[in-house]
Amino acid sequence: MPSPPPNPLLGRLAECLRAIREQEGMSLTTLSLRADVGVELIRELELAGGHVPKVATVLRLAGALGVGPGELVAGVRWVPIEVVRERGRFDVAEDPALAAEVAALRAAATGRARSA
Repeated sequence: MPSPPPNPLLGRLAECLRAIREQEGMSLTTLSLRADVGVELIRELELAGGHVPKVATVLRLAGALGVGPGELVAGVRWVPIEVVRERGRFDVAEDPALAAEVAALRAAATGRARSA
């Protein structure tokens, strides 16, 4: 099965994951077994394909690599894409204009909630 096309939003995560895995001298199979994450998912992440991984996946990969999760996502810009009752769902974005727009929307939503 072919890998999904590269996702430009996941490029930095892909770079960090591959670099750390190779630095540790770990194969995809070994990382898969240690992290209890499928080889295909790791391959997709390293190619910046597929969907944004779940936090649990990032934590498992980081633990198996012996690094903190922050090292895998260093340089990735995470911005809220939905704000509901001060709980957010997060996604990655590299567009500064989008990040500013989301921040403004969040500030406006927070202001309305406080005045209510």
